[in-house]
Amino acid sequence: MRKQHPFHEDATAALLGQVVRVHRNLSKAIRGRWSVTDPRTGLVICHCNQISLEGVTFRVSEPGRQRVIRNRRKNVHARVQGTVTNLPQFPGTRWEPAGYDPYTCGTFTCGGLPVVRANYALLVSGGLSLADPS
Repeated sequence: MRKQHPFHEDATAALLGQVVRVHRNLSKAIRGRWSVTDPRTGLVICHCNQISLEGVTFRVSEPGRQRVIRNRRKNVHARVQGTVTNLPQFPGTRWEPAGYDPYTCGTFTCGGLPVVRANYALLVSGGLSLADPS
């Protein structure tokens, strides 16, 4: 029997200040949610609909990506890592949509350009948005 992980509508409050890795949950039963893992243990801490991170880095496992391309079947091989934060409300902050498609590019992209880090990321059920990507 699989262990049920806690679900947090907004994981920001429960995990504030903790470094985590986040990936989109691929299960049809909970599609649109994010799985939050502890980077030291690799274990899932919780599932959530939204989470905000600062000091964000994007990681893609190339062997995992090649497996997706070869088998045409999804697997978890791309993650966003950062520190859980309350999003700052800076006037004029420009949020840009970002994403990852293993069939078109080996990295996360924002505005069609590869992105490896960002100051802030907001992961919601509709996708990923970045502030100050680079």
